This record gives sequence, C-alpha cells and structure tokens, in this order.
Amino acid sequence: MQRHRLGAVAVWLLLSVVDCKQLTISVERTLINAAVGDTVMLNVTQSQSVKRVVWKHNGAPIVTWRQKITDVNNNYKGGVELSLPSGSLWLKSVSLADRGEYVVTMTPSRGSSADAKMNLQVFEPISFVRISTTVENPVKINCWTFLTCEVTGNFTRILWTVGDAALQSNARTILASENVTVIILGVTTADAGEYRCNASSPISQGASEVYILNVSGSTQLEAEALVSIAAVMGMIALLALITVGVLVHRIRQLGRKKSETYTLATISERLSTLPVYDNYIPSIDDRKERGNNDQPDSQYMGLQFRRESVYDQLKRQSTNRV
Repeated sequence: MQRHRLGAVAVWLLLSVVDCKQLTISVERTLINAAVGDTVMLNVTQSQSVKRVVWKHNGAPIVTWRQKITDVNNNYKGGVELSLPSGSLWLKSVSLADRGEYVVTMTPSRGSSADAKMNLQVFEPISFVRISTTVENPVKINCWTFLTCEVTGNFTRILWTVGDAALQSNARTILASENVTVIILGVTTADAGEYRCNASSPISQGASEVYILNVSGSTQLEAEALVSIAAVMGMIALLALITVGVLVHRIRQLGRKKSETYTLATISERLSTLPVYDNYIPSIDDRKERGNNDQPDSQYMGLQFRRESVYDQLKRQSTNRV
C-alpha cells in the first residue's frame, strides 16, 4: 500500500515538471522572399501541445484557433489556411499587399503563452529592363549626359557595366537614385563604350540590351584642338624670334653708330692737331715779320711761318731785284 502511494506521488511530480516546462516556438526562416502569385508557408514548430493559436499580419488578426474552432478574418477568407497541430499558416497566391510582419502567438494548456515573428517580402518578378535617355546620342565632347535604367518589376539592386567592367562613380560619373540613373559630366572619349544595366531581386533578375554611347567629333575636335594649340605656340615662337631679331639689329646699329662717331672724332682731333707744312724758303721780310725770338721785347713770341711755296718766293725775289 505504501509503495503504491509513493509511485502515485512520483508520477504526479513528473507530470507537474512537464506541465511547468516553458512553451517555445521555433521558426524555419525569419525572412521569407516570395514572388507575386506564389503560395507561401509560414512554418512553425511548438515544444508542447497548445490550446490556442493566433496569427496576425502587421498587427491585424488573420486567424484564431481555439479548441477545434477556427475563425478567419473576413479580409483573409479563401486566402489563408491553418495547419494543425503545428499551427503553421499557409498563404495562398500572395500579393504585394501581403508583405510585412507576421506574428504567431500560442497558449499551452498550462503555463504562459509564447510567440514568434517572421517577415515576408513579396516581389513582382523582373520582366523587362532597358536603358533610356533624353540626351542626343552621340554626345558632344565636354558636354554632359545621363542614362536611366527602366525596370518592370521589383528590384533591390542595380549594377551598371561598361564593357566587361563595373561602372564606378567618380568626380565626373555620378550614380544617383540608388544607382538607377548615371550622370556623366564633361564627357570625354574615355566615356564612349557599351553600357548595360543589370537589375536583380531575391527572386529574379534581368539585364538590358547594350547601349552604345558615342562621343561626337571626339577625334576631329581633339585634332583641331591640338592643331590650334600648335598654331598658337608657333605664332608665339615666331613673334619671339622676330622680337629677338629686331633687338639684335638695333643693338648692332647702335654699336655701329657709336663706333663711327668715335672714329670720326678721333680722326678730326688728330687732323686738327697736326701742322701743315709747305716747302718754302724764308725771306728777309719773313725775318722782319717774325722778329727776334731771342729778344724779350720781340713782338712775336713764337715762330710764325708764312704759307708760301718755294716757287712763289723765288718769283717774288726776282721781281724785287728788277
């Protein structure tokens, strides 16, 4: 008898421990991605049996189950189905309106309730991608242009490529509006090439056709610019040479003038200082006129010569004798 009592107490204690164990809810995924029209299962697993299950979407009740009674919100009738005994929820043919947070709350027979959360993202599949612009193509060099990636469907990422390389933003290339638009400032020949827009989401992806960006007159304009620069530099060099030539010529002329002036002045001075002598014989009259230099009272203090030739003196003397 005593043994039966002890056994009953042990069973009761064991059941009490099981009943007092905390309810837990496990979810397969906390983030679920789906395409429009897909059927999605919000799969959950509870640690023990429950007597009540409530699902809510963004705070609004979807379905409530209690003791074999299922109550579905009118807005979700025909669109949801509760799976028992797990308490998982089926969403049929989801739409963009079904995106958001889903919360399930379960109440066990004994103990406190527990809940679990999941987020559902619904995307419209990408069906069409193309590049558009309102700027004329080809683009004139040093002007600006922009390219826009037009996508039909929902996307989470846009990637631009030029040739085989990803397009990177820099001082002249700007990726705007979450990479939807590419703005190129001061277009150069390096910007010409094959552009492609790639759009993707967790459930689909798509790429545009190649858009060939041309830069008009790039080679011609650059050649003309080089020719213009060369012409300007040539003119500057020619003017510099002419200026140097004129300066050299003027310096030479100035040197010649100074040299001639100095030489003439030197010759003139020398000629003016040299006496001029003629061949003549001093006459008696010359002596008289000249006077005696040795006498201090002489009228002439220096020798004075009469500029008379020998022939003139002889002729004059012959005349005097006659």
